[in-house]
Amino acid sequence: GTLRVLRDAYPDTIWNGYIPVDTRLRDASRAGLTPSQFDGKSRGVLAYRALLKHLLSQQLVAQVA
Repeated sequence: GTLRVLRDAYPDTIWNGYIPVDTRLRDASRAGLTPSQFDGKSRGVLAYRALLKHLLSQQLVAQVA
C-alpha cells in the first residue's frame, strides 16, 4: 500500500509510531485543558510526544545537512 511505498522511499524519515484512540484527549478538551495538563501520561499524550520528538530530530538533521 501507500504507507509501504513511503516507508521504502524514506526509511529514515517516516515515523514508525501511531496515535492511538484515546478518550482522555476528548476529556481534556471538555475540561478546557491541554491534554498534557489533563493527563500527561495518557496514551495519546505519550504518542504525540513521541511524534514531536521524532519531528524535532528530523528538523535537526535537516539543519545540519
